[in-house]
Parts: sequence; structure tokens; C-alpha cells
Amino acid sequence: MIGVPANGSAPSVDSCRNLLDQADVAVIQYGNAVDCIRGDGVIDILEGLRVPSIVITHAVPKGPTAQQRSVLEAIAASASQMVVTSEAAGRRL
Repeated sequence: MIGVPANGSAPSVDSCRNLLDQADVAVIQYGNAVDCIRGDGVIDILEGLRVPSIVITHAVPKGPTAQQRSVLEAIAASASQMVVTSEAAGRRL
């Protein structure tokens, strides 16, 4: 397991992606209140991965803003699989 914080800068995203690509599968945990607004770094990491990815989504807002919806849709489109932490979150997603 590799844990690397990505601050959204290009070198940080590249560094994180390169480390994750060394594994058989990338498991990314995502979704606190701040993440649901700013997910560009996660999307950038996912879109460039060469290994399969599993995103564990901890927050799926009941009434997402357009930005939150856009971020979650982009993550869902880029991840190999998504996991949510509740049935209600799964229905919302």
C-alpha cells in the first residue's frame, strides 16, 4: 500500500501516479467535504494510471452542487471500480 498526498500540483500528481503505477491495483480513498468540491487532482491521477483503480468514496452528497456532481461523475468514469460506504450513497451515486 502506498500513501501519497496529492496537493493538485502537476509534480505532486505525477509523483502520486508514478508510485501507484508500481502496484498491481491502485486503491484511492476519496470524499470528505473538501474533496467533493475539489477533485481535480484525483481525476488527474486516475486518468493517467496504467493499473486498475478502485476508488472508495466516503461522501456522496444528498443534494450535490453542479461542481460536486461533475467531480463524482468524472471519478466514476475514470475509475475501474467505485465502492461507497452505504446503500444510500450507492443509490445517490
